[in-house]
Amino acid sequence: MPNGIASRDHLRSLLANSGNQVKVNAITTDRYKRTIAELYTPAGELVQQRQVQDGMVWGYEKYKSDCPSWNAIANAQQQAQAANRGLWVGNPIPPWEWRISN
Repeated sequence: MPNGIASRDHLRSLLANSGNQVKVNAITTDRYKRTIAELYTPAGELVQQRQVQDGMVWGYEKYKSDCPSWNAIANAQQQAQAANRGLWVGNPIPPWEWRISN
């Protein structure tokens, strides 16, 4: 997947900077029984918001109604898009569409 390695490495860097410690706020499960959760660093930073803000991931609207922090994530994505950060350089394809075509 385009930008997948960069996104993974960015996440690893964020986690390493927080001592690889996170607080998990479990929200729901998906159809595969995986936990959907918000992750916070020990300093209280929402990991997903930071990933979106830096243009490393695409906010997934399917679970927005379950996400207490969705507005912050959506705002961060708008800022990243406006600034052409990360994956927003060029003409990105949503991951769920990319998977279908590959």
